[in-house]
Amino acid sequence: MGSLMNQVFYTDAYDLSIVSLIVAVFAVAIVAWVVWELAQVILRHMIGKEYSVRVPFSVRVGLNRRHSPDGFSMGYPYWQAAKKDGTRDLRTNNTRIVRTPTVIFLGGWRLSVRNPFTAYDFVNDLRDAGHDLGRCPEEQWKLRCLTERERARSEATSIDGIVNRFRDHPTDFEPFCADLFHTLGWRAETTPPSRDGGFDLRMISPEGETYIAECKCYSPRHHVGRPVVQKLHGANAVEQAHGMMLVTTSSFSQDAVDYAAQAGVELVDGSALVGLCRRAWGDQPTAIIPERSARMTRAELMSRIPADMRSRYLKYARTK
Repeated sequence: MGSLMNQVFYTDAYDLSIVSLIVAVFAVAIVAWVVWELAQVILRHMIGKEYSVRVPFSVRVGLNRRHSPDGFSMGYPYWQAAKKDGTRDLRTNNTRIVRTPTVIFLGGWRLSVRNPFTAYDFVNDLRDAGHDLGRCPEEQWKLRCLTERERARSEATSIDGIVNRFRDHPTDFEPFCADLFHTLGWRAETTPPSRDGGFDLRMISPEGETYIAECKCYSPRHHVGRPVVQKLHGANAVEQAHGMMLVTTSSFSQDAVDYAAQAGVELVDGSALVGLCRRAWGDQPTAIIPERSARMTRAELMSRIPADMRSRYLKYARTK
């Protein structure tokens, strides 16, 4: 009996020691977390004071152990198992969201932020306070696009200038036309290259009428014939836009002109196109792209987040 009582006593004591150990470990973990968070608050305050900015609470501060130069790389959330368009692959049940942080190197600090909107706002706050962080790859790409756009605009003072501009990359003529009509007050967007539906642009006029447009960058000696006009007219049997427009750097055959008049297709030849370009942009030389123009908009940031995840970020996209 005494042996049994001793066994029970030692068993209870053992169980109590296990519980005490678990409580102690848990308490140490809580204290460590509190100390860590307090250290983060102090570090954020120090950095904010040093660089004259408000450091968001979600910024995690560490040391720049690699001595990387000042700069940043954007991070975006993505599905661990995703389809080609980035949305969740529903064939996989155990997929999860991977939140890749934006990493900012600032002096001796390495800062990380999981929310791309918060991160980019913080980067621009640092820039506005006079701290150069360079450009991330997305901004470099946007700057190249803006520079190419300005060069295309500056060379659009003659038919030959436009043709030479797009000789090696004729598909770039389509966004050029979209940019032209956008400058003239239209809403214009290019259609996907692989499934364009038989036309290149969807547009809405300043009066609110819908249009589809086909864009052909041809040599001035290459006349656009009736089949191209017929194809556009056939495409509108599905699209049902109010108007149709065919834009080219060359001219139209008489057969194409006659058919366009019957089908209600507006024709813009090379001379008319140059006239529209001068009306939109004048004869100005290539403009210098301001630094702020290369910054990403909130819509551009949102476009890099999978479509089925964007609702989680709407409140951030609407601020600033």
